[in-house]
Amino acid sequence: MVHPTLFYCYRGGRLFKKWLIRAMAPARSWLNIKYIVHVLVIFLSFVVVSSNIQAREQPTISGSLGQHSILSRVSGREMEDLVVEEAGPVEFVKEVSYLGAQAIRPKAESLGQVMSGNGDPATDLLIESLPPSIILNAVRVQTDLLAADESVRTRTQVIEHIVEAGENVGSIAHRYNLQTNTILVANDLSARSVIRPGQKLRILPVDGILYTVKKGDTILSIANKYKSTAEQIMEFNDLADAGALSIGQSLILPGGKLPAPAPAPAPALVTTNLRQVFSPATGGGSGRLLWPTSARRITQYYKRSHLGVDIAGPVGTPIYAADDGVVTFSSWNNGGYGRMVIIDHGNGLHTRYAHASRNLVQNGDVVKRGDVIQLMGSTGRSTGSHIHFEVLSGGIYNRVNPFDYIQ
Repeated sequence: MVHPTLFYCYRGGRLFKKWLIRAMAPARSWLNIKYIVHVLVIFLSFVVVSSNIQAREQPTISGSLGQHSILSRVSGREMEDLVVEEAGPVEFVKEVSYLGAQAIRPKAESLGQVMSGNGDPATDLLIESLPPSIILNAVRVQTDLLAADESVRTRTQVIEHIVEAGENVGSIAHRYNLQTNTILVANDLSARSVIRPGQKLRILPVDGILYTVKKGDTILSIANKYKSTAEQIMEFNDLADAGALSIGQSLILPGGKLPAPAPAPAPALVTTNLRQVFSPATGGGSGRLLWPTSARRITQYYKRSHLGVDIAGPVGTPIYAADDGVVTFSSWNNGGYGRMVIIDHGNGLHTRYAHASRNLVQNGDVVKRGDVIQLMGSTGRSTGSHIHFEVLSGGIYNRVNPFDYIQ
């Protein structure tokens, strides 16, 4: 049997359910409208547009920006205490050359004048609104500029620079706003020169040349020789007139350049006639020949296919005159002998010394037995360092066995 209390509770619940269904019926029919989404979009758009129109009509300053927005109304006073600190605009200083005339500026105002604003209310208000950190930075910058203004001046004299560790000619030239070649020429250096810490270098005030006046020099001749102008030289060196020069005076030639070195003369080509080579000479040798070198190793003997003696030795080994005589040929031979010397001994004998690395005598030299005339080498048609030694007797083509004459 069901308890009466449970029965009444169940009955009451069913009655409440029926009443709730009847009460919610109108709302369910309204939510089922086909265009409910479109209506909501239009309503929200209207609210946003109205809010923007109201914001434009109200005066806006940096301190009240956003205070009348919907977000401000929703959040209440939570955002009213937010303070945003902004730095003033950053000014960039244009770079100038420390050596140029534009680097000389009038002395800047004192710090008190700068910070006072010179009586301008707008400037005073701006300074008062700046944070202390920005004011301190401005003080430091102003102090640095004042120090730079005192130290920067256009140079007109040559100064001395002491090389520091890590410096090179290029970095020093960049430091003084000069070309590298100006530093090199002023200090007699080349592109391969090495500078070391502690070394002293002369530094010109401008690109050009430091010149010492010599006897007979004039402003015009100096300007023409070193590609400068007389006007620049006189103006830069503060010369009253073109004749105000003294021997030993140092001049700075602005823009000057060293003249190009003269080309080396081409070596003279010796074209001695063979008959002149073997012409008779005054005086004569003993007829008995000296071994022509300190080396002793023979690599080829005299034979029909090889009309001489080859004696091998290190490059640079001395070669001696086999007897007294006169040098009739000392040059390069295009016939395969390379560097060659021929000596006329005046008794019908000539000796030839070939393939040398260097000749030490010249045509016409009088030599004595045992004089060093060459250094051994391997020039011409040669397969190694050696001397090819020939003895010629009774004619320019009559080559005989050297061992018949060597003591």
